Amino acid sequence: MKRIILTFLAVFLMQTVSFALDSSIKFVQVTDTHFDAENSYSVDVLQKTVEDINKLKNVSFVVFTGDNLNNPQPEDLDDFVKIINKLKIPYYIVLGNHDVCKSKDISKDQYNEIVRDNNLFWFHKKWNYTFKKMVTYL
Repeated sequence: MKRIILTFLAVFLMQTVSFALDSSIKFVQVTDTHFDAENSYSVDVLQKTVEDINKLKNVSFVVFTGDNLNNPQPEDLDDFVKIINKLKIPYYIVLGNHDVCKSKDISKDQYNEIVRDNNLFWFHKKWNYTFKKMVTYL
C-alpha cells in the first residue's frame, strides 16, 4: 500500500513540475487587415478570421499588430471592434501607420476611446503591453 501511495505521489509531482516548467504561451497574431467597412470582402475576411480563431484550442490571446484599418475613420474602427469582439479570448491591438495619422481623422487617444467604448473589457490606457505567464498549481 505504501508503494502505491509513493508511486502515485511521484507521478503527481512529476506532472506538476512538468506543468510548472512549461512556460510556453500560445497566441495568434493578425496583421495588416486593412479593414474597410464599406468593402464587403474586407468585412467577410475579418469575420472568417475571427471564426477560425475561435475554433483554435488553448490560445491565450490574439494580437492585432498594426494596419488594422485601411483608412483611420471612426466608423471603420467601430465596425472593426464590433467584429473582433466576437473573439472568445482576450485581444490586444497594436497601432500601425494606417490606424492613426496626424492628417487624418483618428488620434491615438481617440482610437483608444473608440475601442474602449465598444469593448467593456478594454482597460488599456497605453499602447504598450507586457505579457506574463501565470503558473497555476493544482
